[in-house]
Amino acid sequence: MIEKVFGEKRVNIDYVDREGAYIIALDQRGYIPVVKVSTGHFLIGGGIEPQETHEECIKREVLEEIGYTVEVGAYICRGRKYGRGTQLPQYRHYIGNFYYGKLLKQIKEPTEKEHELIWLPPKECVAMLRLDHQAWAVSYALAKKVEKTEKY
Repeated sequence: MIEKVFGEKRVNIDYVDREGAYIIALDQRGYIPVVKVSTGHFLIGGGIEPQETHEECIKREVLEEIGYTVEVGAYICRGRKYGRGTQLPQYRHYIGNFYYGKLLKQIKEPTEKEHELIWLPPKECVAMLRLDHQAWAVSYALAKKVEKTEKY
């Protein structure tokens, strides 16, 4: 498994793990879907619920955030980041699992109204993603896709 760690785990700090699963999809132009919220741009996906698989998490999060169905493809990599949470005062250990995928169709309005779906060209996507480990995962996924001519 390919994995990269961002940030530094500081001593005497209790970190709360936040494991998530995310999709890296491309449209016919090679653009990548992300969600824009008040705190920045993020890959589509989110925290894994108890007893939930990565694929189930991605399908649920995509439906909640943008109202789409999704086809989850091959596993790409894992990125981890140590830092401070944006909504909570506690320190976080973000664990992102990244998958290729394909957005299929919008079947309902998103339940998370503050999420705006936007499509970005690859370089702009990498530059605009708020979390380092997500930006790295997109760069890695695109390089791997070219190298191995992946389906997604």
